[in-house]
Amino acid sequence: MERSQQLVTVSQDKIQEDVHVEEALRACGYPPWSLSKVRHQMEFKGDKRKKKNKKQKASVKRPMIVIPYVEKVRKP
Repeated sequence: MERSQQLVTVSQDKIQEDVHVEEALRACGYPPWSLSKVRHQMEFKGDKRKKKNKKQKASVKRPMIVIPYVEKVRKP
């Protein structure tokens, strides 16, 4: 189901792809509750991405600082 959200660009085609995937999974014996659970997780993941993108745009980018570890160094 994530594939249809990432690869398909037309919203009508996304709906058709989701229906196709659900029918295929039902034919393979997947229970209905598993499909609704995945659908709910996809919606939650989308909401989380939107919030994360807003935070990233608002934050200031800082350079990465690396502090090397040196074994057995003592203070003078």
